[in-house]
Amino acid sequence: MLVYTWGANLNGQLGLNDTEERNQPTIVEALIDYSFKKISCGAAHSGFLEKQGKLFLCGANSFGQIGNATEEDCLVPVVAQFDENLHDDLKEDVDISI
Repeated sequence: MLVYTWGANLNGQLGLNDTEERNQPTIVEALIDYSFKKISCGAAHSGFLEKQGKLFLCGANSFGQIGNATEEDCLVPVVAQFDENLHDDLKEDVDISI
């Protein structure tokens, strides 16, 4: 499955490894090998819920909200680190909101 993003990108929320705005759809190379059941995009973050329950996030991270144990913006999608119970819940049909 190919994932395309475009628009504002101040915090890397497009997942394209930079902070340049895009005026046309651009493939998110980091996600080419995955299939997703839910995608949510917001003003400063994007979330991609993979069919096997992995939650990829990118964008603003000044408060550690991406879940990767840093406070630096994520310019490419990274897998959020959760406890095993939450990971199992993400395999079910859930909504994500960014």
